[in-house]
Amino acid sequence: MADFAGRTALKGGVIFALFWGAWFEIAKNQWERRTTLLCGFLGAAASLAVARAIALIAPFRERPLVGLAQFRIPYVTSSENIIHWSSFPSDHAALYFGVSVGILLASRRLGIISLLYSLLFISIPRMYVGLHYPSDILAGALIGTIAVLLVALAPLVRNTVQRLLRYELHNPSVFYMISFFVTAQLVDMFLELRMMAAFVLHAIKGLG
Repeated sequence: MADFAGRTALKGGVIFALFWGAWFEIAKNQWERRTTLLCGFLGAAASLAVARAIALIAPFRERPLVGLAQFRIPYVTSSENIIHWSSFPSDHAALYFGVSVGILLASRRLGIISLLYSLLFISIPRMYVGLHYPSDILAGALIGTIAVLLVALAPLVRNTVQRLLRYELHNPSVFYMISFFVTAQLVDMFLELRMMAAFVLHAIKGLG
């Protein structure tokens, strides 16, 4: 449980592998499928930002691991290394359920697998080790689902995404180079970039 809750390869690594599996899956309506997948990708990324904004604006909620007296901490889990952000809502659920819904809209088979994986191997382990309450997961999943549906069904967004796909036809190397970098950052929940930003801010404050 702790491995599934903490290792990025077992969380975003699997979900985005399913995403790219749906992307390259041979289908008659491949153009529409890729449009939907890319819209879902953008919607899921937006849901991550929305979830973080809500966590900052809403009243702070301590994680069960720390704030729930009757919670029995699994012996392999420690509260020392957790990020002390508000528990509500779950940004993991927002991102990975969002991506899964986008996959579902394009490929039913891979979408169902992705949704089940997001529930069983990403969300439940995070509740088990005390990182989230069930309501945190539910709220995050709703944010991700709604964001992806709004983006995927918006004609303006779909038209913009199709322009990107036309660019991919002529410049695949640039398109997939950028896609790889962004996917890698989402798999890691932008952890390295957040650490770099925190270091820079700390250095600037030190100079002041």
